[in-house]
Amino acid sequence: MIFKYSVKCGFAILLLLASVVCGGKKAEWQGKITEKEGVVIVSNPKKPLYENAGINIVQDLKIGVPEGDQEYLFTEITDLAVDDDGNIYAIDLKGDNVRVFDRNGHFLRTVGRPGQGPGEFSGAGNLHVSSNGEIMVTSEGSRSIKYFAPTGQYQRQYLLKAFSPIKVDYDSAGMYYIMDFSMEPPGFKLSRLDSRTEESSVLATWAMPRPDPKRVSIFDPIMSFAVMPDDRLLYGCPTEGYEILIFDARGHLQKRILKDWDPIPITDEEREAIVNEQKKRNPSNPIQLDFPRSHPPYRVVKCDDSGRLFVLSFSSIADDPSKERKTVFDVFDQEGRYIAMIRHPFKALIEKPILWKGGKFYTVEQDEAGFPSIVRYSVSFSF
Repeated sequence: MIFKYSVKCGFAILLLLASVVCGGKKAEWQGKITEKEGVVIVSNPKKPLYENAGINIVQDLKIGVPEGDQEYLFTEITDLAVDDDGNIYAIDLKGDNVRVFDRNGHFLRTVGRPGQGPGEFSGAGNLHVSSNGEIMVTSEGSRSIKYFAPTGQYQRQYLLKAFSPIKVDYDSAGMYYIMDFSMEPPGFKLSRLDSRTEESSVLATWAMPRPDPKRVSIFDPIMSFAVMPDDRLLYGCPTEGYEILIFDARGHLQKRILKDWDPIPITDEEREAIVNEQKKRNPSNPIQLDFPRSHPPYRVVKCDDSGRLFVLSFSSIADDPSKERKTVFDVFDQEGRYIAMIRHPFKALIEKPILWKGGKFYTVEQDEAGFPSIVRYSVSFSF
């Protein structure tokens, strides 16, 4: 993320301090930082430090067409990655492969194909590109991770054995972070696996009622995590309020980031949109939908390549997925201080891939007919 600092009074803005001088006005962070049992606690107020920050968001790339060349036709894009050169990688659900595009959106190659053999996927899941360009893709059917060279050539696989991965992320030292689901007891768990020794430990769990095929709970908190540039782990699952955890590279809890927040009620329009979508999917077998009174404190935690945190705190639901939605990202600095809020009507953002890198925001959007595209935005701040 590229931050542009404007200092009219001649003093440099220092985010490592809790205040700045800008345009003759002093902005002071109203939170506090404490420590308890070796864990740093950053307590943030409801309002960001730069409440009136100038935020410029401009779409600068779109990859995907409703008809034309097969390389640009997508059915459902389930994950995205961007390497250090700005090349874009995307998993397409129907193709069960990875498509690679350059930073200008030109198709380069396809990596992998459907199947059970070497270099083939039976349910391509998560996608990661390491700093040396190695492409890593989970194959859910074979419960494995497939490794490919930057050129797309298959290299090897790593069997996950005891895990049925829903999401996987990686650090630079061979640690894998794996979220999977367990029925006994029912719930999700986040494990830390050393790929060199195959030793694993559980970092976090989210217990939930036993699944009921006739009832679905809407807007439950979800488990979200991401490996940060310095190999620390960013984790969030807002079951009891707005809290984000950071684990150090050894898997020890290092920091808790808290923020005051006001619950956002779920509107009648949102309920109607979800009910209508459910009727479309299961017209002959309706499922009972359970709604809470309000949205969870946030949905997804992410970080960019500089270590800033971007938290998808709210995105409204629309009946038509191509319609613009009210979306809010909370932005935290590297110390965990709440510094800015992004409000933007991104399209069809719920449950879509989200990626922040190099001053860019990448996601997946749909046109009026429901065809998906990879969309990139240039984002800059003026404090």
